[in-house]
Amino acid sequence: MSFVTPDSLIYRQLDQTGILLKDRDGKTAIRKWWNGYSTVLDCTNPLAVQWMHEQLDALQKEYGIDGFKLDAGDSEFYESDDLSYIPATTRNGHCEAWAKVGLKYPLNEYRAC
Repeated sequence: MSFVTPDSLIYRQLDQTGILLKDRDGKTAIRKWWNGYSTVLDCTNPLAVQWMHEQLDALQKEYGIDGFKLDAGDSEFYESDDLSYIPATTRNGHCEAWAKVGLKYPLNEYRAC
């Protein structure tokens, strides 16, 4: 799962695009994880997936990275009433959407999904 720290320039840029997951009130969802609190990309949104791929592709091109560890896509980071690009996406559906992000890369590791 792509967490984005809410106290960052990237968050301020992404929050304007609508590619971050929304809570039931329509506000950008903030979730607790091992490293504090963060927002979450809505991977049911093709623009969010495109943005993530652009970031990973740039890392491959610039640094020659072969693959990625793509963990933290666990369903526990989603709520059943989250608002996403694809309405009524279940927790497992969000987990699956995150897992599909990494399928573009032949070398990847998942710890969830």
